[in-house]
Amino acid sequence: MMRILITLIFIIPLLTQSGFCQEKDSIDADAICVYEPTPTASFPGGMNSLYNFIEKNIQYPVHHFSGKVYIKFTVNTDGSLSNFEPLKGHCTICSNKATEMMQKMPNWIPAKENGIPVRTQMVMPIQFGLKP
Repeated sequence: MMRILITLIFIIPLLTQSGFCQEKDSIDADAICVYEPTPTASFPGGMNSLYNFIEKNIQYPVHHFSGKVYIKFTVNTDGSLSNFEPLKGHCTICSNKATEMMQKMPNWIPAKENGIPVRTQMVMPIQFGLKP
């Protein structure tokens, strides 16, 4: 019997939304960054903790599926996640399962611009695959 394996490939900011980050003298907590602030938003505990969370919380569809799904989301200034939107994926069921898993995530460490937390849109590609 084959086991389903999920791999998180990378997390990148989505650079297609309109809006701007703060200027040095002006802070707008509701603005969404359209470029990568430093430091970027991150899962608490780092990538290994993120992988562990995904492995423990993802629910696999009944049918075997192999491919990527992309979920867009916002990391808010308090680290909470919102605005989940499946962007691309060959399997609607997998996109829904990935979105449900992301909605269970703990708060992230928000991105910062000039030391001030800012809202950031991110895209998380998740690889569903079959392992012999």
